Amino acid sequence: WLLNNPDFSFSSVHWQIDAGFWRSDLPGRLKKFERWVKESYNPGIRKLIRFWIKRMEKTGEVLRIYPFLAVMESLLKGEKSLLRCGSGWANYSIQTDGYIIPCPIMNGMRDFYLGHIRDSHPLKLKKVYVGEPCTSCKIYYECGGRCLYANLTKRWPDEAYRLVCEAVKNMIESLRLELPKVKDLISRNRISLKDFEHLKYNSCEVIP
Repeated sequence: WLLNNPDFSFSSVHWQIDAGFWRSDLPGRLKKFERWVKESYNPGIRKLIRFWIKRMEKTGEVLRIYPFLAVMESLLKGEKSLLRCGSGWANYSIQTDGYIIPCPIMNGMRDFYLGHIRDSHPLKLKKVYVGEPCTSCKIYYECGGRCLYANLTKRWPDEAYRLVCEAVKNMIESLRLELPKVKDLISRNRISLKDFEHLKYNSCEVIP
């Protein structure tokens, strides 16, 4: 609907699950969140991917749904990806007081300050990457790590964050299942690899 409505359609769509960011909101919502992921979100993502593929088949149009675009492009090219928003390694944020931080939502987190614009060289800033449990995950190089802030602060315990990872795995595996269809469409010139190109590393969420 966001891409197709006649009144105010968007040229591209991003989203991110509101999960893993606050510790205080977890106890009262964990069971509901688990049920929502399994009964609504994951099935909804699979349905949306099928719609995305059918649109390619029927019209030759690759809708600009960023989580799908980015992952499918990597699958098509066989390339590995680091954190897809680019925060901490491909781009940085500058606070109003001049301090440099790895991610725009890490404002005021002094432990993660990387320098100040008055005396830091932009090409010599420390790179900050996600750590465990992301780096040992079997789909790490396809996912890239989802969210630097959530990974570093670990507001949610592993058991709860596992649900978020399962949602990401559901999306990536569902896209992988559609890879042969996409390759076939490209081979028949129905679509092209260029259709999957997108703006990268601007700190905007890619993996939900």
